[in-house]
Order: sequence, then structure tokens, then C-alpha cells
Amino acid sequence: MAKLGHNVIYIPIPVTPFHLIKLKRSNTRIRNSGKLIEVQKNLSQFIPQTFIPTGELTSSSGYDLAFINFSKKIKSIMKAKNIKQFDLIFMDHPKLFGITHLVSYKKLIYRPTDILTGIGLRGIKKCEKLALDNAHGLITTSKPVFEHLKSNFNINIPHLTLVNGVDLELFTAPAPPPDDIKTISGKKCIYVGAFDDRFDFEGTLQIIKDNSDINFILIGPFPSSKMEEFKQFNNAYILGARDFSKIPAYMQACDVSIMPFSDAPSNEGRSPMKLYEFLAAGIPVVSRYTDEINRRSHSRIFTYNNIPEASTKLREALKLEKCSSASEHLSWKSITREALGFAIALK
Repeated sequence: MAKLGHNVIYIPIPVTPFHLIKLKRSNTRIRNSGKLIEVQKNLSQFIPQTFIPTGELTSSSGYDLAFINFSKKIKSIMKAKNIKQFDLIFMDHPKLFGITHLVSYKKLIYRPTDILTGIGLRGIKKCEKLALDNAHGLITTSKPVFEHLKSNFNINIPHLTLVNGVDLELFTAPAPPPDDIKTISGKKCIYVGAFDDRFDFEGTLQIIKDNSDINFILIGPFPSSKMEEFKQFNNAYILGARDFSKIPAYMQACDVSIMPFSDAPSNEGRSPMKLYEFLAAGIPVVSRYTDEINRRSHSRIFTYNNIPEASTKLREALKLEKCSSASEHLSWKSITREALGFAIALK
């Protein structure tokens, strides 16, 4: 949106004292909170600081006590960015609904990226109902997310499903192998992403053990509690977090990718951004089966239902030649234009 010339402000879930206890003060999110940061031309980020988590004390009208001291700050940000009224608010998380009470805007589009209601988040159903009752339109990133919402709420607003896309220019531009993996010989399988309850740690360990001739490259903030289990295997390389701009080089240096989802309920509705990033970078994908992944019907996506089958699918995927296979309509440029067109047309 910023590249198209629109004035964009991104506001994520706030930082609270609970984050300060859990995370180090050097954590990037904590360090950047409370500051208006210019990410690039036309795009600013502001991470609020609140005393209590958002969505915990939200009234039936949508007023959120967490944002009690945020009104003056958001208005000063709007003034600094020369915004009197927002034309569009795209809301990815319903616990941010309280912000809509503090600003002037023309249209609200609720854009959930996961199945949220029913996975244990406190107050989420109330917040999600508020978002749906007040939104002018709904954009979901997968069919299961929409079906889940439809089964839990009365939806009377226009809807569009737009899967998460890929920065085609970034991931298709040839890049040399990064120094920390270019000396690893043999076939390489890569995973890039979060290591949380949505990641199948035990299954991945077994896959690594069963395929000792394949090197597994794991990129992302890795939990220290799991480190020793993985380090026992010589074919497991835990690299930790890497700058996003460097990720295409890591993907292009590998032969296959893997998405080892756990059985966490939220995985059923996920539209993983890494899916098309892997394909754009030229490598096939081996993913645990979900209805949504299977629905993509792509010849370079292999799904498995159990761990022995995962090894079989890895071997099948490794037979394919490397080639970029994400089409233009899956680019963020195309998806963004479609989302804006949908939003602008709403009454």
C-alpha cells in the first residue's frame, strides 16, 4: 500500500509490563515501542505501550480500558502524518478494536489471518463479534477461517478470501548462497518461520533422524529449551533469526522446504506466507496436510499425514528440478490491489 503511494500507519498489539517481564529490554519490539518509526516512504509503525493487555477489559460498546491513555497519542501521530481521518482501517487482530473508538475513519475492514475464536485467547470471541458487527467488509486469508467465522457469528457484510502472497521480485532475484550454509554439502531442506505451538517439534526431530543424508536448515527465533534435542543430530543446523531481506538467498541455496505443522487448531486455517515464498524461490514444499494447503492444488506442494509419509514425500520432492513456480496473481502487489479495490467499493 505504501509503494502505491498511500499514507500507511501500522499499529500492532501493544507492549505491556508483562512483556517486560517475559522478554529482554533489548528485544526489538520492546525497544521500538512508544516511538513513531519510519519504516520506509509512506509507511510508519507505532507500537503502543499499555498497562494491561488489550481486549481484557473491553465494554460491550467496544471501549477498551487498555487504551485509556492512547487517545492523545494516536491523534498526535495522525497530525504528524497529516491525517485528519483514515480512509480505511484494515484490522488483523480483533483485540485492537478499541483503537477504532479513538480515531475518525470512513471504513473498517476486518482481516483475520487465523482461526482465533476457540483457541483459548481470553476475551477473543467478544472482540471478534465487535469487529464483525462494526466492519464494513471482511477479508479472510483462507477458506477455513471464513467457514469458522460463519459457524460462530452472524455475518452480514461483504466477504472476500485473499490468500497471503509473496514479494515476487525479492524471492525470484538470484542471490549467492549465504556464507554460513554454502559449505554444507549434500541435499538441504529448509524451514523458515516461528517455533511455537504451531510447530511440530517431535515430528521434526523424527524426520531429521530418519533422513540422515539430508541437511535440515532451521531459521527463526529458536527456543533454548529445545536446542539440545536438535543439536544431537549432525544434519540439523539451527541458524536462529535472519534478516528478511536475506531469506531468499537461504531458500535458493536449498533443494526442498518443509512446513511441519503441529495439530494446533489454528493451523487448520493458516495461509502461510512462506508457502509461496518457498515456491517463488524455486524449491518445492513438503507440508503436513491441512484442508487449506491441499486446496491450493499445486504440483510442487507435497502433503503428508504422518511422519513416515513425510520422509517419502521429501524424497519425491527432491526429484524435482529447482524452478520458480509462484504466479503473478499471488504477488503482494496483485493481492493488495484486489484488497483495496474491494474496500473502496464497499458502501
